[in-house]
Amino acid sequence: MESTKLTAGQAFPAITVNKLGGGEVDLSKPSGPHDWRMVIVYRGKHCPMCTNYLTALNALLTDFNALGVDVVAVSADSA
Repeated sequence: MESTKLTAGQAFPAITVNKLGGGEVDLSKPSGPHDWRMVIVYRGKHCPMCTNYLTALNALLTDFNALGVDVVAVSADSA
C-alpha cells in the first residue's frame, strides 16, 4: 500500500465525497464565507466514542462557523 501522508503547509488534496441527502462536497475547499475547513474522519455510527464526539462537535458548530471554520465529518458508513 502506498502512503500519501500530508506534511505541514502542504495543500489538502482534492477529494470529493458524497453528502448525506445528496450532492457532493470537495474536502479541499471551504464553503460559503469560511476561510478554513476542518475535516473530521470518524470510524462510523457503530462507535460510541465517535457518536459522543460528533454530538459535542455539533454543539460547537456555530462557534466554529463564527471563527470562519467550515466543519465536515466523513466516514465509510453507508447513508
